[in-house]
Amino acid sequence: MVRPSRRPIRVPLSLEPLLDSTLAFVTEKLQRRTIQIIRNFGDVPHVEGDPERLQQLFLNLFLNAADAMPDGGELHVTTAVSEGRRVEVRLNVIPIHIPPLRERPEDVPLLAENFVKKHSAGAPRFLRADALERLTTCSWKGNARELENVLERALALTDAHELASDDLPLSAELAAPQMENSGVSVFLHAMAERELPLSEVVDRYITRVLERTGGNKVRAARFLGVDRKTLYRRAERRASHPAALQEYEA
Repeated sequence: MVRPSRRPIRVPLSLEPLLDSTLAFVTEKLQRRTIQIIRNFGDVPHVEGDPERLQQLFLNLFLNAADAMPDGGELHVTTAVSEGRRVEVRLNVIPIHIPPLRERPEDVPLLAENFVKKHSAGAPRFLRADALERLTTCSWKGNARELENVLERALALTDAHELASDDLPLSAELAAPQMENSGVSVFLHAMAERELPLSEVVDRYITRVLERTGGNKVRAARFLGVDRKTLYRRAERRASHPAALQEYEA
């Protein structure tokens, strides 16, 4: 059975308490998104309208404004009277932009230590130096929340007081070392200019990846999408045929 729609009513309203009560519904959600609400309520006359429908309208506007600030910011809510004596409610959205974590690796250690403390339930738990180093070299595509989720899972999966690198539940994509696109382009351009054979280009690329992983063949193999035995065979081949590769090392 279809319920008949409620007929709108028009009663005198004060905007300030109506806006305050609507903001109360979304305040916690906005705070979680680090959005600050700035109220600029002027001295405006009462208006006539349907309080329920106006509140739903304001609620939709506030939520849409929050969606425009994924990294946080300020939401300014202003009431004013226009030159034509018309009462207006104005929203001004001032978003902030936070670069993804992969662009600011220097922030990772401090964030990681704070998240470990937050999710340790008061127990003395820490990150070892190798774990911090691994987290710093990860290809974080999101912001701090992605890092927090990894550490929260790591703490739940082990009872150790100190988390080591191997305790971190990192996906293959996330564990891949960061490599700047510009650096890769320069590298490939240099290889083409020198007209090196493809096998040598592959060898040099693998060497670069191994340098970025600190010689860790397991991580390098995961990033390259090959079996780690391939890297061991490559190392043996290069060690047994140094003269054949010497001309490419200059």
